[in-house]
Amino acid sequence: MGWFSKSNRSEPDAPRAADIPSDGVTDVISDVATHSVSDGAADDDPLPARPQWRALTGDQRAALDAEVAAVAARGADHTDLQALGRALDAAMDAWYAVPERNREDYTAVTHRWGVALGAYLAGATDLQWGMVTDVYGTDLGLMGARDDMVIVPQNLVSARWLNHQTGWVPGVLGHLVTLRTR
Repeated sequence: MGWFSKSNRSEPDAPRAADIPSDGVTDVISDVATHSVSDGAADDDPLPARPQWRALTGDQRAALDAEVAAVAARGADHTDLQALGRALDAAMDAWYAVPERNREDYTAVTHRWGVALGAYLAGATDLQWGMVTDVYGTDLGLMGARDDMVIVPQNLVSARWLNHQTGWVPGVLGHLVTLRTR
């Protein structure tokens, strides 16, 4: 019976995966959904119960530095919390002002701003950049050396970006700094 059917008539069976022609995209999605995603490291064990931190490679560190430089080139100072918040708000407003089809890729822009916020936190707290693996997977993030606190800055940005929420950076990052002062 169909999910929304009000009668007791039988619905046709859903097609089997083998009957659906391959479009390439479906294969990738299926592969990701049925297998763990690897970051290329030799530690592709099941996800740990407690967060694990791994230092960035030289290439990963260079990519991180390039993202911070890209934000600085847009006039944002990642060492000044108030200025960083204003710059993120302005970037978000500008992004939403552009027709959707002409916008910069959402993932790229939220990653860039996540890195900028993470750079602020790395400079103002005891948290360190690394590849952090927890029960949700492996991400670029910050983790404390003395405990299991993990922050994935892109997640801080992306949830708020989707809702066009502005004005949050000083309060949220300021609070994190009070919890994690060096």
